[in-house]
Amino acid sequence: MNGLDCNYFQIQHETNFSYEFPISRATMLLHLEPLSDVHQQVLNFDIEIEPVANPVLVVDSFGNRCHLLDIQSINRSSLCITSKAEVMIQNSIATLNAFDQSSWEKLNQFVDRIQYWDFLSPSKRVYDCPQLKKFMAESDIQALDNPYVSLKAAAKIINQSLRYEPGSTEVNSRMEDCLEQRSGVCQDYTHILLAIGRKWGIPSRYVSGYLHLYPEDGQIITDGVSHAWCEFFLPDLGWIGIDATHNLVTDNRYIRVSVGRDYDDIAPTKGVVYGGGKSSLCVNISLAHSSNENSDWLLQGAQQ
Repeated sequence: MNGLDCNYFQIQHETNFSYEFPISRATMLLHLEPLSDVHQQVLNFDIEIEPVANPVLVVDSFGNRCHLLDIQSINRSSLCITSKAEVMIQNSIATLNAFDQSSWEKLNQFVDRIQYWDFLSPSKRVYDCPQLKKFMAESDIQALDNPYVSLKAAAKIINQSLRYEPGSTEVNSRMEDCLEQRSGVCQDYTHILLAIGRKWGIPSRYVSGYLHLYPEDGQIITDGVSHAWCEFFLPDLGWIGIDATHNLVTDNRYIRVSVGRDYDDIAPTKGVVYGGGKSSLCVNISLAHSSNENSDWLLQGAQQ
C-alpha cells in the first residue's frame, strides 16, 4: 500500500463499566483492533485495561483480530478498557470503478455457496420476515440489471424511507422494530440491507467501525464516530462496502474494525462478570484525521 490518496486516522476508544457492587471476575471478548488488508493498514495498536490485565490476542472465525480478557480477584466496582489505534486507509473507489459491474449470471456461477455460507444464510439479526417483505413491496425494492446496481438502489430507498433517530431502537432491538416504526440507527439500516442482499443470493456481511465524514487535517471529532455498514461479495469486485445510513459507497473515510454475520458476532465488548448487581456503561470515542503517518499523537489530552 502506498501513501497516495490515503487518509491517516488516530482512534481512542474508551469503555467504562460501573457496577452497583464490587465484581470478583470479568471475562470478555473485545473486538476493538481495526482490520489490516490491501486497503487498510494498522500502523499502531494498543489496549489498556484498568485494573491492569494482559488480554490475549485471538483470531475469530471471520478473521478478526480480537482480545480475550479474563480478570480474576478484582474486588472493585469499575472496569475501564481503552484502545488506541493509528490507521492508514487507501481510497478503493478507483479500484471499484475499474471493474465491470457483476451480472447475476456471474454471481450464481462463481460464488461458492459453501465458502460463503455464513454470509448467505439467515443469522440471529439478519433474516427474511413479513415486515421485510412488506417493506420491499411497498418501496418497490427489486433486483435490477445487476447485483451492484440493485444493492445501491436498495440502500438509497432504505436511506430515504427510514428516519435516522438515535434512541428509537436499542442494541438488542429486532430488525422488525425498525421496519414497523420506520426509524432506527445505523445498526438497523445495516441489518435490513444485509437481509435484502442475502435474499437475493449475494454474500452479505456486517462491518463495525468508525466514520469521519468530513476529515480535515488535525481535526478531532467525538460525536457520531462509531458506525456500521454492509459489505457484499461480487465476482470481479470482491468485497464492496455500502452504507445505507448515508447512502454511500464506502471510501477512505471508513475505518473497518471487524466483520461478521451481524452485530452479535462483533460487538465491541461482550462477556460476563461475576457479582456487581446493576451496571452502567459509558463509551467515549475520539477520532482524529492527519495528513501523514508521521503526525504526533493528536488525541493526547483530548476531552473524554
